[in-house]
Amino acid sequence: MPIRSSVPVLALLASLPLLGACSASEPKPKPKARTVAPVVRDVPTALRGTIGSECSVNGIQPVLVSGLGFVVGLNGTGGMALDASVSATMERELGLRGISKGGNTTDGSIIGGVSPRELLRDPNTAVVTVFAAIPPGAPEGATFDVYVRALNATSLEGGTLWTTDLRLGEPTNFGGYQTVRLAAARGDIFVNAFVDPGVSITGPGQAVGRVLNGGLMDSPLKLELALDNESAARARSIVSAINSRFPAGSHGQTARGRSAGSIAISVPSNYTQRSSDFLQLLLHLPIDQTNLDAYARSYTRVMKNEPQMATDMMWCLRAIGERSLPFVRELYEDPELVPRMASLTVGASLGDARAAEHLLNIAKSSRTAQRVEALNLLKTVDAGPTLDLAIRDFLADPELTVRVAAYETLAARAESILQTRSSGRDRSTAVVMEKEETKPSVQQVLFGTSIQGIDRRVVGEKFVIDRVPGGSALIYITQQRAPRVVIFGDDPKVADDTIASIWSERLMLLSESDGQAPRVYYRDARTGRSVQADAPAEVGDLVEFFGRKPTPGDPRPGLNLSYSEVVGALHGLQAAGAIQASFATERDKLMAMLLDANRQALVEERPETASDALETVFFEASGEPRALTPKTEPVAPPKPVPIAPPAPETKPK
Repeated sequence: MPIRSSVPVLALLASLPLLGACSASEPKPKPKARTVAPVVRDVPTALRGTIGSECSVNGIQPVLVSGLGFVVGLNGTGGMALDASVSATMERELGLRGISKGGNTTDGSIIGGVSPRELLRDPNTAVVTVFAAIPPGAPEGATFDVYVRALNATSLEGGTLWTTDLRLGEPTNFGGYQTVRLAAARGDIFVNAFVDPGVSITGPGQAVGRVLNGGLMDSPLKLELALDNESAARARSIVSAINSRFPAGSHGQTARGRSAGSIAISVPSNYTQRSSDFLQLLLHLPIDQTNLDAYARSYTRVMKNEPQMATDMMWCLRAIGERSLPFVRELYEDPELVPRMASLTVGASLGDARAAEHLLNIAKSSRTAQRVEALNLLKTVDAGPTLDLAIRDFLADPELTVRVAAYETLAARAESILQTRSSGRDRSTAVVMEKEETKPSVQQVLFGTSIQGIDRRVVGEKFVIDRVPGGSALIYITQQRAPRVVIFGDDPKVADDTIASIWSERLMLLSESDGQAPRVYYRDARTGRSVQADAPAEVGDLVEFFGRKPTPGDPRPGLNLSYSEVVGALHGLQAAGAIQASFATERDKLMAMLLDANRQALVEERPETASDALETVFFEASGEPRALTPKTEPVAPPKPVPIAPPAPETKPK
């Protein structure tokens, strides 16, 4: 068999490395660069260079949280049939809490020999849905009001909500998908206080209620600052600017870089109850911190020349901090109201004592809305005791909203001083960049001998009684956040020669003559227990008597009423003439503000008259608003002035 020559094959094999070398030496085509258009926001020129012009904050939308809760202490209005899935969920929950035959409840009362199913059928208990809208960016420790709605009760009066987990979204039953737990809620339920709490009522408002300040944030959502255009250098500059403005504290570093496009944000502890303010300051903070005076000068100029930008410029100047004060002070006396109020807002938020006189002038002479705003701004101004004395003059104002604003300002200032002293700091150094927030607590006691003049008593863990001197007698009731009964006037008393009966004669008060203590009869609708005792004649002491629970440590007599029951008792006795004082709630204050805003809008459409300027809104003993025209001194007739020729007549439209 002939043998073929292998020379061609060997030549081919030898040439392969050369071919590979030739192909390797040829240049490879370079990948084309991907064109990415940078994100450029359409923002006003004055806001360019701020964090908000280049970044977005994730996690600041209001968050709905909810859960299924259990309420005890009702007046026999609960224990109705439940949906099977809800009943199974609550039986499991109560079992996990130790409720069983011979078990104890978590609120300290003994329920012997009661199973979870039997407890759910008890007429003094109820299952409720609990829900709340968590404020944007609320950090750990923030508190908020929560709302409850009964699922198997006609009324929630007298009820106390056991600790309930609050999770994202709608409540789910056992076996359903469990969302993230963000907060918890517990506390006494505040319902419609103006009905008989011992009667089963199915009307609106009784099967729903509110736990004032009952929500507590303990697992907040994380805040993230997302850059529109990723840049490691820009991210570092933003982190540096934020941490320079908001130094590290108990919360750790305020800003921590995560990547070239993401920065983690922690709300500073002194903004726990003001997370929305912190976010505004954050977004309006200049990234470039090398020439803050130039920014402050520019922002002030825009505030004056472009009133529509005043709010944004106000936040920018507050974000800069004390470096902006020399510039905003130039507008404290600006003839235009908008830049003047915006500049004073900056000064007051930074504790500038020079703003005090200008705010007091506005509180004395402007319209009601501006008067209230000016008094509220004085909460954070450090101008010494003379300012507190000046604010006290407004406690006797004929307008409800002004009077309440003066009280709230004095209370906040007293709480701030108390907090500063308890923390061992000098009040003069309390303001660093932005006035630190006061953390009000129902446990804080204020003394009437202080310069603010507010005397505060704490009634158990239910509510506080604030006595405010000056002006006519008024009982003011808060219906949000911390529950308070505020008594205006110098020691209003129970009327003499009075017999009052409310709540189907379950609560009666007899006051015969001066010098003798009023007699009170009360029958508890739940237990049937009756109490007959001498009651204090002063309204403040009477309120404490209504809410106090006698204990071995404090055996003084009391009716142990809930906050809403105390409010209802005061309203009923006042309407019956036993308490000679006006009565108003936060809802009434809101109504007065709306009436004033509507009146101002009408006045702006026509030339203002003397009656427009003097008209005020207040509340009589009935709680109904009425217009008051205060007495004034005779006004001298105006001097004659030249009158222009009349315009041609036009037909009325």
